[in-house]
This record gives sequence, C-alpha cells and structure tokens, in this order.
Amino acid sequence: MNAAGIMGRPDFGDDQGHGTHVAGIIAAEVDNNIGVRGLSENVEILPVQVIGVQPSEPMKPLSIYDSPQETGRENVTRSLGDMVGRGVIYAMRSGAKVINFSMGWPQAKDSDFMRKVIAEAQARGVIIVAAAGNDSTRALLRPCAYPNVICVGAAGPDGAFSHFSNFGSGVDIVAPGVNILSTYPESKRPVRFRSTLGYEYLSGTSQASPYVAAAVAELMARGVPADEIYARLVLGARPLKSNLSLVSGGSHEQGQVLSPEREIYKKYSVAGNMDVEQSLKVSAQPLIVPADKEKVEINWDRKSKDLSFEISFVNKWQAVDIGKVKMNAQFIKPHADAVRPWITAIKEAAPYPGVWKQNEVRKYVVMMSLVDSQDPSQSRIPSELDLTVDVRVGDAEARRYVFESEVVVSVTPEMASSDVKTFNITGMPRARVSFLPLDENLDNHPEQRDYLALSQQNNTWQLWLVADNGNGAYTAVGGTKIRPEGEADNLREQVLTRLDLNGDGQSEYVMGILEDKSELDEPEASPMTFYIFDKTMKLLETFKYSGEVAPAPYQMYWQKIGGTKRPAWVGGGKDPAKKRGLKERWENPDNIEKPQTRFYFLNEKNELKALEEHQGYKIIDVIEPRREQMVAGRVPVLLAKNQGTEAKPSYLYNFAIAEVVEGRIENFMELDLFAHQTTYRNILDTRVDKVHALDYGKDEFAGSFWFGEGLNRQQRLSVFDNKNWELLDQQLGAERSQFDSALWVRAVFAGLQRKGAFVLTNSEIQYHDLVTTRVVSKSFERYTFFPDMLMTNLYFPLTLKDARDASTKIPALFTTESSELSRGVKMLVPVFARDGSAIELVSPARLRFKSSTGCRPMDTPVFDGVKGAHSFDYYCGDKLLRVNLTY
Repeated sequence: MNAAGIMGRPDFGDDQGHGTHVAGIIAAEVDNNIGVRGLSENVEILPVQVIGVQPSEPMKPLSIYDSPQETGRENVTRSLGDMVGRGVIYAMRSGAKVINFSMGWPQAKDSDFMRKVIAEAQARGVIIVAAAGNDSTRALLRPCAYPNVICVGAAGPDGAFSHFSNFGSGVDIVAPGVNILSTYPESKRPVRFRSTLGYEYLSGTSQASPYVAAAVAELMARGVPADEIYARLVLGARPLKSNLSLVSGGSHEQGQVLSPEREIYKKYSVAGNMDVEQSLKVSAQPLIVPADKEKVEINWDRKSKDLSFEISFVNKWQAVDIGKVKMNAQFIKPHADAVRPWITAIKEAAPYPGVWKQNEVRKYVVMMSLVDSQDPSQSRIPSELDLTVDVRVGDAEARRYVFESEVVVSVTPEMASSDVKTFNITGMPRARVSFLPLDENLDNHPEQRDYLALSQQNNTWQLWLVADNGNGAYTAVGGTKIRPEGEADNLREQVLTRLDLNGDGQSEYVMGILEDKSELDEPEASPMTFYIFDKTMKLLETFKYSGEVAPAPYQMYWQKIGGTKRPAWVGGGKDPAKKRGLKERWENPDNIEKPQTRFYFLNEKNELKALEEHQGYKIIDVIEPRREQMVAGRVPVLLAKNQGTEAKPSYLYNFAIAEVVEGRIENFMELDLFAHQTTYRNILDTRVDKVHALDYGKDEFAGSFWFGEGLNRQQRLSVFDNKNWELLDQQLGAERSQFDSALWVRAVFAGLQRKGAFVLTNSEIQYHDLVTTRVVSKSFERYTFFPDMLMTNLYFPLTLKDARDASTKIPALFTTESSELSRGVKMLVPVFARDGSAIELVSPARLRFKSSTGCRPMDTPVFDGVKGAHSFDYYCGDKLLRVNLTY
C-alpha cells in the first residue's frame, strides 16, 4: 500500500525478463544502431506488472471495484485475480488504448470479476490482445476465450503453427512466436543469446501476442477506426503453411526426411499469419465470424432423441443482405464406424432484419437427432461434439469454423433408468460427514462397496460404517470415537480395507491413519496407527507402526501370519534384524544405514520383520495378487538375480516369482523372461502399478506393469499378467515424436481379447493397442500452470461394460468432478471398429455425469465383481445412486 492508499508501487523490476521481452517486441527503439527494433514507432509502453516470478495460483478473483482505492479493504486477501483486475483498471484510467495479455488463466479459475473488468475496458474502446497458450490444445486460456478479445497463436519460421501453440476457432490470428530475439534485463544472464547482455531468444504465444498488439496500435496510429481493425487483420492475413519436416543431408543432396509423422490432427484458426501491409489494403466487406468462443453445454436426460444448442455469429465489418450469407453445417466423422448425431435443421433463434449490420450478433439453433440407437439412452455419441460450419458470403470463398459443445447428463435424486440402482440409506447421523470409500475389498465379496462416514473435530474422529445390508439398502451403524495421536493437520487416512483377518468367514474393517511428519522443519519418521473394527464398528484392536526402520508405503498388502493377517510391502529401509554392538553405536551414533529393498511385514505380535533374498534372488517388487491370493493372505513377489558376480556384475538379470506367506517364501519359480542376451531390462529402477483386468470375473486386477524412460523419449513398458501368465515388453512413444515425448504410462489393461495402455505425453493422451500396435490420441487439455505430476494424477483408470461385446470390458480413464478439469465426470474411452481396431478416443455422452443440487459424487469407482466392470456412486441425501458404466 503506497502513500496515496493505492495498492502497488511505481518502482518495480523485471526479475523474470518476460515483460521486458514483450515490451521490446512492441516498441524497442528504432534506428539507434543498437540491438533490435520494435514493430511500431507510433506507440508508447505503459508497463503494468501484475504477477511475480512464481505466482501462487493460476487465478482466484475476488470482487470488482472501478477504482484502485484500497480504503476499507486493508484486510482483504490479495489474490492474483485482484492484481490482474487492478492492473487493467489502472491501464484504463491511464489512457491505454491497447492492452496486451501475454498471460492467461484456465477456465476453472475464471470468474465474473475478470469478465466484468475486460468488458468494461472494451466498452471504453480498449482493444484487448491475448496469448492463446502453449499447450498444443484447443482448451483456450482466459482472457483469450472472452468475446471480442483478439486471441493470438504462434507460428514458426516456416509459416505453420508452432508445435506448442494452442489452436482452434477461438484463435483469431497467428503471429511469429518461435525463437524471437528481443530485449532482456541486463541483470539477467541470457541462456540462448550469448553475444551480449540485454537480449534473449524466447518462444511462446506470449511472444506472438505483442506482434499483434503492436500491429493494432500501428493501425490506430494510421487512422484506421477501431471497429475495422479486427476485420482488416483477419481479411489481410496470409494462409497458414504446413510444418516442414527435419531433413538430413548436405545442401547439395536430395535430403531424407527424418522421423516421418502421421498428422494426427490439423491445427487451425479463424485467420492465418498476420500481414499488416495487406490489412491496410483490404477494402470494406462483410466478415462473419463466431461471436462466442466458449464450449456450449448441452443438457441431456438420456431419454430424448432430439437435442439442440445455440451458436452465434457476428458481422465484423460491412453490412450485408442476409440472402447472400449461406451456411452449411455437419459433424465430421473420423471413421465410418464412428458415431455422431444427425443435423436436422439450423434455424434463426429470433426473427432478424434482412440486412446484417456491422457488429450485430445473430444466434442460431442447431437441431440434431440421435440415430445410432432406437433407445436414446444407449446412444454412443461422444460428449464433445465438433460442429463444422462453412460460411460463404456472396461469391467469396467459404470460411470454416468449428463450434465445440459438451453433452452432459445431470445426476439428480430422481434419476432413474435401467443402469441406475437406488439404495435407501437408514441410520445416517445428523452431523455433517465426509465419506471414505473402503475401496480395498480383500474378501470374497469384491462387488460389495462399503463406506466409512467420518465426522472430525481436531483429534476426535467419530466413525459410522455405511454398509450394504444385502437387501437393496445401506445401513449406517456405529458412531465409534477414536482419538489419533499427533497434529490434526498432519493426520490422514491412508489405509481403508475390508478383509477377513482371522479366517472365520466374517469381514473386519481396517483404518490406517498416518501422521505425516515429512514436511516438518526437521523431518521425522511418519508413524501409522491401525484401527480394526467389526461390522458393528466395535473397536477390536489397535496397533501402531513407528515407520523408523522402513517408511510405511501408500500401498500395503496383507499377509497371513499366525492366526491373523498383517500389513506387508516391498520398499527401501533398514534391516530390522540388525543388532547394534558397542562399536557400532560408537562409530555410528545416529544409526545411519544405506536403505536396501526388502520385503517388510508385521508379524502376529506387530513386530517388524523382513525378507531380502531367496536362493540368490533378491525380492524387488510385489505383483498385484489374484483374488484367491488376497483371500488366502498370500503375497506374490517378483525376484531378480544378477547374471554376473559380485566382483564383475552384469547388466542382465534373471527373474523369478514366488509367494510370501507366514513370513517365508513358497512356490518359488524361475521365469524365462528377458533371457536373450541382447535384451536388457532393469525393472529395479522403474515405476510400478496395477494391471486392470478386461476379462469378467472376481479379479479387478490382472497383475502388475513396470515402466520407465526408454530410447528416443519413449516409455518402455513391461507387463506381467498374473492371471493369464503372459509377459509383454514394448516401447511406447509419442506420435509427434519430432516435438513430443512420452512422459508417463498412466494405466494398463489386459484380457484374453484386448490389451492396451494409456500414455500421457506433453500435449496428448494416447491409447496404445498392445495387440495391433494402433494408437489413437486426444488433446491432453493441460495447462502449464499445473505441474506434470498433478495433471498425471488427476486421471484414474477404470473399466466399462461393452454393450456390443459381452465377452470383454472396455478400458477407460476418468477425471473426477472435484479435479476442475472439466464439467462433471469426464471419461476417455477408445472406440473400437467392427474389426476390433481402435479408431478414436472419446468421452461418451451417456457417461458424462454432472451432479446437481442434492447429489454429490463419491469419486471412487465401484468394482462390480463378476457382474460387470465399474460403477459410480452418488450420495443423494437419504439414498445412494449407483450408475453402471456401460458403453
């Protein structure tokens, strides 16, 4: 707060270099024989810094005030939204005519506050120019997606869209954005431009946007009316080119194209590459373009065969007789077996005059019908529909636009259909509770989903068991209070399991509460306390694991030992059997020991024990157990032995499998995997996860898979099918390998007929058919605001029943409603043609659920056991809705 009572100060610096670089593109001094020159000599820069080097959040606006005065608001939290909004207001009040946004925020962080600020600026005649974003997606940032904001994509030197630039009908024009040399703070050392301080090469739509902002200012300076500038830029633009491939060989040679790519999607925009000279020469003419860039939400009750939604156009320049405007619309199918609605009509939303005036917005209603199924609820149309509209004015060449829409299904307490089962709930407490799914069901009833209802106040936890009573209803029992030790903010439930501990045929319920001490100033071992309840929520037993010798992992398995079952896992840690003598205590008082990978378990006395090797093989991982192994308390493990000696180790390993039960190795068997001398596979340094089963039965999982970075920015995937005893080992890479790389194998699925994997790249989600090797892709729709691992962990695997093939399931990924990545639950499902090959990756409309007032999603899918694949649960007051997932 400065002396005038205004938030902000005039003496700011550019610690990042971004603002200095953008300003230099627009207005670096001309003809001074130093450095670079800006695009326009007829512009003044008003620098407004609204974010630092590391903003704490993408966007969280508060409220709008048409004044920067802070009187009475001294105690209001200053969010990034407040900073940006006040920056725009300051620019307006300072007389700015053009505002360049080389920044943005995702839809989930948008608000009416910023929309009002931008709308107010536009109402005062300010032209807003914004960067489209650098995530190679059509999911535009804000304010780029706002009406009348000039949204700018980035092109490379070849005149084609850059590999990173966002695209779509929401992008208005394209400008240079690859390796742009501009001014840079002399206090920062350049990374790419080494000749002198003060200049640097940067790439991004942040560099493309100021090119257009400078062009807008130049046109204004030359007397072009503000209401003509957008039309002139679009009509004067040059067509986009195709990307040039990398070529090997000398300049005197023919050359050979490296890494030929299959064009998996074509980037497009409203206009092509900006051309200021042509923009000045363009004569007045009509220009019909989309008026709204946002996705349209279409609500569907899964009963109606006919759907409709609105699209809008605006005429940006010369008035035109409506009889000269012709429109043709269609849903383009990528394959003959793909499903799309049939367009029945496009009608004006209201009677309009015969002349379409400049800046007049006209709305049209698109009417469509579901024709792929007699029963509309079984339609296989995707949720995300791209309506392609060709607009022709007179004899001019038609312009093509793509309108994006999303079909969503509202989940209400009254929802009813053949795939929705309703369970009444009795005995629920009046207190506000959160639901904890008991999603580790290790007994003989995998299809039964129970919940714990939790009411928490500091370190007092009150718990109810909300269980399926077998009569088509749920009953809440208990109210048991526990008091976990530790700081309340550091406590989290990490184990939620139902299993038969003592083999008496009755299931017990286990909750493991971890006290996370890893984030303390001086990190300590994180202890976990286990609470064991019976079906009436009577507390049967409590025991604590300190975590000092080996940290407790997120995933635990349960081994039969003595007359009970106890936690077991493979992980790094110390030797619990080691005895420390006086010399050891003197030389190593802090008990520092290099962690070794071991099989750790608690015995019947809750003492930590470990197994490390068997017949020269070291235990390196747990293989996801089959149902009968879970019930019996037998933990399958993978073992490895180096083919060399201790003095001269080899880079090759032999592998074996075994089961651990009663604290000993049983059923040991060597495997003939990777036995070929030229095949190197180091599973020890890879990541591991579960394989989802695609065959019907009691097993939700079918083994384990390991993945890690391989050759040429690929992921090497090794899959062990513990159900069908098969091994797969493949390299999975990004389709656009010149620009992209495979980052993560998110999920693997295996069955007798289908095998596949979802791979996440920098900009795409890909489904790799491991049988046919065919790949289908979809935009990741990620934002660079979010870390890679956060985006990766927001997608979860599950399986769907295949309505066309009763012998197998369909693999899928989904994001929860709480992830804020989409409207409601979003699934990604490969669509298989009649010949069994995958043809596209879609989000099914019939499964695009969005909870309404009165219902909240449970988020964790329910495994249906032998009956089917997975279902979703919704808590709707006094009832639970279970929606079977079929496609």
